[in-house]
Amino acid sequence: MSYPNFKFPPYLSHYNKIKNNLLLQDNIVYYKKAPYDQVPLLPTNCIITMALRIHDKYSHCGRDKLVDWVRTIAYHINLSELLGRICSTCPTCLLKKSHPLKHTPPTIKIQTTYPFELVVGDLLSMPQQGRYKYIFTVVDHYSKFAAAWPLKDKSSQTVADALEKHILPTFIMRP
Repeated sequence: MSYPNFKFPPYLSHYNKIKNNLLLQDNIVYYKKAPYDQVPLLPTNCIITMALRIHDKYSHCGRDKLVDWVRTIAYHINLSELLGRICSTCPTCLLKKSHPLKHTPPTIKIQTTYPFELVVGDLLSMPQQGRYKYIFTVVDHYSKFAAAWPLKDKSSQTVADALEKHILPTFIMRP
């Protein structure tokens, strides 16, 4: 509107941010913003009716394409959001949309029947505390007994020494 001090009534206050792009010609309100041509400002029900027809006619196009087409014909303050809802709730589009099946591999439970049948170890990197940077953890799968030992590095020699001198004696002493 070309009236600098013009204010919309409270129920139309959402148009205040675009009032400089609105024109009034022959009692019709138009929206004009470069690079687009001047288009009429339409109410929600008109936009919905028009958008549904365009959406059906043009092979159930997506939101972005629908916004581009409708924007050349008319303007609405919430055009993108409105057309997004139309596309996301279209029954035909929902049926045509492919939903890939998620394939979840089966989880196989490992069964052990006696202690030390399966022993699992892991190296954890931790913030350095003194000269130790890693923690070597070992768990017996059958008894769920766990032991841990700090390590300076994760070389195979250091891990083997920790297992032989510190971890295994702990397992043997426990019932």
